[in-house]
Amino acid sequence: MEPLRIAMISFRTNRAVEILETLADRDIPVAAVILDKGALIGQDKIARARHILKRSGPIELARRFKRRLLSSLTRPACELNDFRSLAPAVHEVADANGEDSIRILRELAPDLIVLGGSRILRPPVINIPRIGVLNAHPGLLPAYRGVDVIHWALHNGDPLGVTVHFVNAGVDTGAIVARQGFEVNSGDTIDSVTSKAERLMCELMADVVAQLIACGNVESIEQDPKAGKQYLRMPPSLRAATEAKLAEQCDETAERKLDDRKARC
Repeated sequence: MEPLRIAMISFRTNRAVEILETLADRDIPVAAVILDKGALIGQDKIARARHILKRSGPIELARRFKRRLLSSLTRPACELNDFRSLAPAVHEVADANGEDSIRILRELAPDLIVLGGSRILRPPVINIPRIGVLNAHPGLLPAYRGVDVIHWALHNGDPLGVTVHFVNAGVDTGAIVARQGFEVNSGDTIDSVTSKAERLMCELMADVVAQLIACGNVESIEQDPKAGKQYLRMPPSLRAATEAKLAEQCDETAERKLDDRKARC
């Protein structure tokens, strides 16, 4: 069996670098990385702003603009060399769905594309790889689609976990390949739980890719389009309340463990 030709599409994210490192640790090469510069331009930016304004109002539009600005100042992108040390070819494009990206991917002719954090991909890109496009999602599908799903699961008191799924034209609606849950530990915060999910996503993605290399295929389960819910960004006030709820939950868990140890003694 010929080795899989694998490409990655991503922004310059830590998750992308960690996925590449995890694959490299398992001697799984990635032929090329397509780095999306991530900037909406021209009519795309105007259309996006209008959509948010119509759907959520001017306050939400202003809040998202502020969050993007602060993120760009406080969370610098990974360096290009981080990617060049892990893949033989790295291409920067203005838009992963754009003509340059499609041309590069068609020339690469990958069997598989893995995502390291990207915008929603359109069918012209999704349909290029022979096997498909794999995404690692920080929530248990189909229940938790969209963004901030760890925050929402904590807020709702639901199980936490990550999912690897094939990408289709919807938002986190593609066929599920693998899921794995994890627990909250004493002292956890939303940030530490998110970091835990990120590490698990990288490992689960590597597990799936390794299985594809070994077996040529993986079993998948189509999602029920009526199941689950697509979540949006959690408002800051609700995040603060969720953080407090998590701290209280961790304290109660620690007390129960202490009581259990005393009982055994």
